[in-house]
Amino acid sequence: MRLSALIAGVSAAILAYEVALMRALSVALGHHFAYLVVSTALLGFGASGTLLALWGERLRRRFERSMTALALAFALAIPASFLLAQCVPFDIFQLAWDWRQFANLSLYSLIHFVPFLLGATCIGLALTHEARRVHGLYFWNLLGSGLGSAGIVGMMFVAFPAALPAGAFAVATLGWAVYVRQWGLAVTGSLMCACLAVVARPEMKVSPYKALSSLRDMGANVVETRTSPLGTVHVLDGSMIRLVPGLSLAWQEDQPRQRAILVDGDSASAIYRLDDPRQAEIFDYTTSALPYHLLDKPKTLIIGAGGGGDVWLARYHGCPDITALELDPAIADLMTGTQAVFAGHLYRQPGVKLVVSEARGFLARTREKFDLIQLPLVESFGAAGAGVASLNESYLYTVEAFRTYLDHLSPNGILCVTRWLRNPVADCDFIRILSTLSEAMKLCGELEIRDQLIAIRGMFTASVLVGMPRFSRPRVTATAAFCRARQFDVVWWPPEYWDARHVELHPNIGPFNRLPAPYHSEAAGALLAGDRDGFIGSHPFDVSATTDDRPYHSLTQGWRAVRHLREKLGGQWVRYADWGCIVLWVTLAQAIALSAVLILLPLALGIRRQPDSSHASRVTHHVSLPVLIYFACLGMAYMFIEIVLMQKLSLFLASPIYAAAIVLSAFMVFSGLGSLVAGKSATGGTPVPPEIAARRGLVRTLEVGLVLWFGMDWLLGSIAGQAFAVRALVATACAGSLAFFMGMPFPSGLRLLGATRPALTPWAWGVNGAASVVGAVLAMVLAVSWGFRLVLLVALAFYALAWRVLPRKA
Repeated sequence: MRLSALIAGVSAAILAYEVALMRALSVALGHHFAYLVVSTALLGFGASGTLLALWGERLRRRFERSMTALALAFALAIPASFLLAQCVPFDIFQLAWDWRQFANLSLYSLIHFVPFLLGATCIGLALTHEARRVHGLYFWNLLGSGLGSAGIVGMMFVAFPAALPAGAFAVATLGWAVYVRQWGLAVTGSLMCACLAVVARPEMKVSPYKALSSLRDMGANVVETRTSPLGTVHVLDGSMIRLVPGLSLAWQEDQPRQRAILVDGDSASAIYRLDDPRQAEIFDYTTSALPYHLLDKPKTLIIGAGGGGDVWLARYHGCPDITALELDPAIADLMTGTQAVFAGHLYRQPGVKLVVSEARGFLARTREKFDLIQLPLVESFGAAGAGVASLNESYLYTVEAFRTYLDHLSPNGILCVTRWLRNPVADCDFIRILSTLSEAMKLCGELEIRDQLIAIRGMFTASVLVGMPRFSRPRVTATAAFCRARQFDVVWWPPEYWDARHVELHPNIGPFNRLPAPYHSEAAGALLAGDRDGFIGSHPFDVSATTDDRPYHSLTQGWRAVRHLREKLGGQWVRYADWGCIVLWVTLAQAIALSAVLILLPLALGIRRQPDSSHASRVTHHVSLPVLIYFACLGMAYMFIEIVLMQKLSLFLASPIYAAAIVLSAFMVFSGLGSLVAGKSATGGTPVPPEIAARRGLVRTLEVGLVLWFGMDWLLGSIAGQAFAVRALVATACAGSLAFFMGMPFPSGLRLLGATRPALTPWAWGVNGAASVVGAVLAMVLAVSWGFRLVLLVALAFYALAWRVLPRKA
């Protein structure tokens, strides 16, 4: 029982530290470093197999002492590596010209790699030493992992990211103390660490390219901080804060006093202090104000209320019914609590209703129709300009999302979408919005797409309006007057008003389309009234319509785009490159190279030197390839399916955090239960032979997987409007039904291998871990290129291949 408790504790601490590290690096560096953490963690499992294959016999001879030392070293390595890594001078934006940054990145990864190597070696040693108990120990391994992932997400509500590793350290210490029978130390030590994590507010070194660092350097003060699984929220105050997105150059008055709201150090919005309601006129000089000049006091839905700028705009135009959606409860609490006085009690004003909800989840539960649906900017210009948000999946800008918005418009309603603009050579974000909107309108049965769109642009933002009926001449005339007064350009409106007889309505109104090549106007013409498919196919960036299956609206750059940027911008291409995508590809290359070394090294140095003579060599030659394929397929497929379900269920549960917590917990717990069942017979007699148990698990995984591949989208869509508890149960059932059978093949394969070729068992453990390294990153590469449905299908193909090469008992 002590060994089971140790395995559970170490497993829980590994998952807790992995999630904590992902959360901390999201604040310090960026969201895209999550994939580097996953790869590094799984690499530790792969390397542990190599270590056990080479020196496992020595560790097994002193099993008790080895387990004690490994568990203690793992616990101590958690805080040590976390603190030491912050001293590495790594700068992602210098990778393009400074080779030393590659060395810093390798050192950064190596430091974080050490705890995962020690923890995985501890677990692997137990599983390979106790081959007869492998099903039970694997259950405790997965159960601990599930509890650790769920527990650290719960801890995010009360602890700041820099303190989260203390929670993982407490769990690891608890498992070690129980194993060595230090009960008092177990209780007091874990409680002290947990209290420290909740009470302490340690600071992290934040990237200088983030808004938090920039504003602090300019003298802004942090007045309040909140944390939750959705992000760490900072409120900053300072005279230099001037954030009115898309403000026209024609605005000559002073700006109201502002405070900045930053989420994870970026994604800025502002809280505005208006001493006079007439000060809200400033928001009428933004591109997103156009629909209020085409509608009379519309019933308005604002998706992403933030600090309330768009709510002030609606109030300025006298809208009597305003629904403001805010995804992050921490921001909503700030706006109605401690910052309410500064914000002028905005959300208590007549007709204003604040709803804490994800947009599509809210719309799935309501039958209300709106005259105006505003989709304003949801990230800062810095994040958009640096290309660091490209791997942030967003279900707000997909074909399915736009169809939902259009379905909730009144007969004369308007949908308004606003996006940032960047350098014309590198900017295609807004063009992709036009592409996705036009595709959504086609699917809604709207035939005259070109007559139902109006698009305008300023210096930094552009807005596109979709009207349910075709835009009439009075509305087009109002658009022209609006743009003239504010020095905006018209990118597109119904072609019949471009006639030479109506010179006053010609689109080149403001200063930005008077360039040699009106880039956005030409793109809109090609997408809405020209050779759409040819334009998309020949564009150096990916401007195809975004879908729920590929919800990466900002991910528009491939290698062809990088070459295009280098040709057009020279040495300045680095500023506009998609670094999220580059980090993903670099991580994949690193994972493949290191995994190959970890898999081949034991074969070259260790396994063939086992002391069981020529027979061992023949057996190694005979079974190493099937063993490699079998355990590699299991590792790849497990990660593929886990990632697919997390992405699919994030929209269904209206929260990526809840989806990750439910999927991780369900996968670990139900996989562990599957492992237990696979090791026992139905009658309580002789256990099922491992080969039969493995084949049953593989076949059932294929059957359930195909059912989900064909029917999961329909199932989730049919109950998307139900209460959260119902949706959580359905999500758990979907993940658990598949994970239960996925937990059978791996321990059964280890048990079968232990009976035929024990020397290969540690190597098989390492192969599975190394393949998981590649699988975690490769799944994302395939998803951003071809979609999650293909990833699920490839995972099922891996399980089919594992069934075909399953090692048979000699």
